[in-house]
Amino acid sequence: MGVCRLLVRLGVYFVALVAILVGCLLADVPGQLGLWRHLDSLPRFRGIIPKIHEGEWGFNHSSLGPEALQGRTVLVTGANAGLGLASVHYLATHGATVIMGCRSQENCDEAARIIKQDAPSATLIPLVLDLASFKSIKHFAEEVNKATPKLHSMILNAGVLKYSFGLTEDGLEQDIGVNHFGHAYLVQLLEGLLKRSASKELPSTIVVVSSNSHYQSYPEGVRLNLTALNDPAEFKPSQTYGQSKLANVLYAQELAARLRPYGILVNSVHPGTVATEIVIRLFEDIQNTHPSIATLFSNFGVARRVKDLLGSFVWNQKDAALTQVYAAVSPEIISKRVHGKYFHPIARENPPCTIHATNTTLQKGLWDLTEEVLRSKAK
Repeated sequence: MGVCRLLVRLGVYFVALVAILVGCLLADVPGQLGLWRHLDSLPRFRGIIPKIHEGEWGFNHSSLGPEALQGRTVLVTGANAGLGLASVHYLATHGATVIMGCRSQENCDEAARIIKQDAPSATLIPLVLDLASFKSIKHFAEEVNKATPKLHSMILNAGVLKYSFGLTEDGLEQDIGVNHFGHAYLVQLLEGLLKRSASKELPSTIVVVSSNSHYQSYPEGVRLNLTALNDPAEFKPSQTYGQSKLANVLYAQELAARLRPYGILVNSVHPGTVATEIVIRLFEDIQNTHPSIATLFSNFGVARRVKDLLGSFVWNQKDAALTQVYAAVSPEIISKRVHGKYFHPIARENPPCTIHATNTTLQKGLWDLTEEVLRSKAK
């Protein structure tokens, strides 16, 4: 009985401490102490949540006129939800023709219906794309070439975060298989169309959506052989995801150097901590894994206060999408020929991980591995 009482008492103390912490956050005590300003000065944390974003945004919802993107064709992967849908909405309402890559036709059609409610005259091309399948990627690229003679920009937005080990259809660990290799194959297939569409006045662009998770990859950064990448014994969800996001940054830098002579600008971005399906699922997993703690929080009113606080600690999707839209179509990127850079919210250039992302040997090694994988597996 004594042990039970002790556990209950500890639980009450724990909830009380959390309540105090939430109260301090609601009262913005950290802000008054200068913590948010300090965090915004650190490359890894710069602007990742609205609360710590200092200064003006580098791009906003009124930066472009209503018809500013008329005549441009932009491809967005993962276009039916989250940042992808928000990007499509911005691009379509500003006059662009948008090719929407979604995992199913139903998802694409529903997303297109949502966009059309705000922009009835929007030109949308919804196509099925499963980045976990090289066969699907090849078919998608063929459909894109049939659908349009021009492609001015690609936003490689789609991504997965897996909590258990698994392989893609082509035998690649899922996170890096989708987030890196799938997108690399898509670029390879559409590179010619991008080159033909680029002009001196209007270079083409590629935006690789990464994450500040690239700071927390494995000690070696990216494992440069398939045996290591596909080893289930070495699978660690956060580091495996971080590895795939680091691969995004390294790939974007190498691609930028290779494609710039052809009038194609390549940059990578971190959209910040966003209220996307990945974040929502993370909270659901915590609730499912620790139901007793979730119930205790609810009973003491902590859950409600946390929910109220959440709005200042995650970017809404429409605002978060501005950084990748900026890198794709903004006059600043185009006129200054910005390439090989990494951006944080909102549209602010930021240094990537100095340990791995500036390692040119790792960058070249990833490029070689990528070409080897695509040669052997993408038929």
